[in-house]
Amino acid sequence: MTDPAQLEHVLSELCLNAKNALAGKGIITIATGSASISEDLCAQPPGYAPGEFVTLTVSDTGKGIDGTTAARIFEPYCSLHDMDTRSGLGLPAVYGIIKQNSGFVNIASEPGSGTCITIHLPRYGAEEPAGTEGGEQASPVPRHSATIVLVEYEPDNLELYAAMLESLGCTVLRAATAEECLRLAASHDGRIDLLITGVVLPDCNGRDLADAFLAKRPKTQCLFMSGYPSNVIARQGMLETGSNFIEKPFSLQDFTATVAQLLKRSEVHAG
Repeated sequence: MTDPAQLEHVLSELCLNAKNALAGKGIITIATGSASISEDLCAQPPGYAPGEFVTLTVSDTGKGIDGTTAARIFEPYCSLHDMDTRSGLGLPAVYGIIKQNSGFVNIASEPGSGTCITIHLPRYGAEEPAGTEGGEQASPVPRHSATIVLVEYEPDNLELYAAMLESLGCTVLRAATAEECLRLAASHDGRIDLLITGVVLPDCNGRDLADAFLAKRPKTQCLFMSGYPSNVIARQGMLETGSNFIEKPFSLQDFTATVAQLLKRSEVHAG
């Protein structure tokens, strides 16, 4: 029952980290499987839970990491820049997705011997999820004929988030850089209802980009997104209090619901 978009994000992040660990040479192995975890076994590694699971494993033959770093690899403040060639930025997001889906993660690594990360997700059983039979169904997100500028420097994420927005009926103008975004603000004929951008971009601060964009398009709503929690963003002064914000990783339902709410607000203001 895991959101396919979330699972794709997990696999992309793990493969990116594995690729960077190889330093251009080596092997990445992706495998799926199943596991039955007993009470005795889950008492050993922290975070394990008993039950039936499906597994997704990404392993590499790269340089590996030491035990101290491996124990902290999923922490938001743990950076691998100084310890490895891996980016490390997506691993807290991976951990968040797995925990959100009632799973857990195991990492095995030693310096010089590569790294193996195994994700356990609860196996879907025969019982129907609550609310699918005779219960109250979730309200569908309304469709909008809005125009959205989406700024995302990771190509795969750009296409993924764009597809989510297009499922609402929106027209999505894609931008990989702040320069492209501002060019769209100046050149696009017609209204732009919403700007969606990361808080931290390679070539610009997201808040500065939004300020420059809104100077050209003052009626446009703005939504910021980041893999860092909102309290960290606020403490670092990256965003003003009250800014529209969504934390990565987000599900299709959460993302489209947030966007729909902002678009409804935009329509009210326009009226």
